[in-house]
Amino acid sequence: MPKKKPEREEDPLIQGPDGWSNVFVLYCGHAGMFMADVIVTPFAVTIIAPKEVKPDTLVRKDLSTASFHISDINGGYWNPRRGRFVLPRESVTVVTPDNFHRFV
Repeated sequence: MPKKKPEREEDPLIQGPDGWSNVFVLYCGHAGMFMADVIVTPFAVTIIAPKEVKPDTLVRKDLSTASFHISDINGGYWNPRRGRFVLPRESVTVVTPDNFHRFV
C-alpha cells in the first residue's frame, strides 16, 4: 500500500510563478506602507520597490489595504535607499483583517 503524503498547511506566502506584483507592504515601525514586488523563496522573501523607501514617501492612508508587514527583528538585508529588502520568511507576515490591528 503506498504511503500517503502528510497534509501540509497552506502557506499564505506562496504565490503564482510571477510572485506578488504591485502590492502594498507595511514598513515596520513607520505607520506607513510602500508599493513593491514580492518574491518568496523557501528561506527568504525579496521585496523590490520601484523607488527609495523613506518616511516622506510612505503612503499613510488606507493602511488596511496592505498585503504584507515586514519586521527587522530577524535581521536580513535592508537597503531602503535602493528599495531592496531580502528578509528571512519569519520577518514577513501576510496582513489579514484578523491580524491588521497588530501592525498599526
